[in-house]
Order: sequence, then C-alpha cells, then structure tokens
Amino acid sequence: MSLPVRILLNFVAVFLIQIVLLNDIVIRSSITLFGIPVFTPIIYPLGLMLLPVNIPHVVLMLCGFFTGLTMDLFCNTPGMHAAACVLLCYVRPYLLKLFFSSILKNWEVQPYFIPAGL
Repeated sequence: MSLPVRILLNFVAVFLIQIVLLNDIVIRSSITLFGIPVFTPIIYPLGLMLLPVNIPHVVLMLCGFFTGLTMDLFCNTPGMHAAACVLLCYVRPYLLKLFFSSILKNWEVQPYFIPAGL
C-alpha cells in the first residue's frame, strides 16, 4: 500500500472513531456549565498531528479547516472545532521544529514554512 493511501486511511480511521464512538461518550461530573457536560474525549486532532512533516503549511491549514468544519457539522458546534484545528495546524510546524529538531535533521526532512500572510 502506498504512503499517501496509508496516511489517508489512518486519518479517516481516527476521524470515524471520533464520530461513531467517542462523540457519544460523556464523562459526567457534578460540575456542568449550563447543562453542557464537562468532558467528551476528543482524538481527531491526532489525525492532523500524524500528517507528514513536509506537507505545505497552507495545505495543512486547509486540511485542518475542513476537518474542523466536518466535526462542527457532526457536533453542532458552529466554528469551534474549525478554529481549534486551524490554530493547531498553524502551530504544528513550529512545535515540531521546537521539540523534534534533532530528529528532523537526521531524517533530512525539514518542515515547510510559509509566512501566513504576515
């Protein structure tokens, strides 16, 4: 199986686990905020974090936006997941460079940085 197909299947699997299983799990607590449960497990950002290191920054942010938009449709939260995913995808290359710079040098793969309109 080729690498792009494997990455896509990994992303879809994490996303489907989130939608089918984890959206229905609510960890109840005595603390609620206007009747909204405090904690619902969320793993779909893992799919964004596991994307290849050398993916262009703009493409990564678009993937994050559409992932968040899809989650907003399933969770009935207008814009919350989309904003969080775009922020995660914006910060991801810098966090990878900060925490894993020695590993990235050994792989001879550098994160692709594009100034985001600045």
